[in-house]
Amino acid sequence: LSLEPMTSFEQALSHHRRGDTAGAVALYRQLLAAQPENAEVHAYLGTALNNEEGLAHIRRAIALAPKNPLFFLFAANLAKPAEA
Repeated sequence: LSLEPMTSFEQALSHHRRGDTAGAVALYRQLLAAQPENAEVHAYLGTALNNEEGLAHIRRAIALAPKNPLFFLFAANLAKPAEA
């Protein structure tokens, strides 16, 4: 049995899913420093940030991969106003 270590992206997603937003954002930013054109990392960083900067990252993801419908969903969810 061989257990491969998680990739940095998988580690970031793991932090994100556990609610460790700060840990996820730090890893996503490291990934983007190495791969600035990675649409998936831009998209997930955007959802983790959950603010205007995040929306800018999601828009960058859409520009890089316009055929990925998930990125449009992320943008729609982030752009809608918070419910009272």
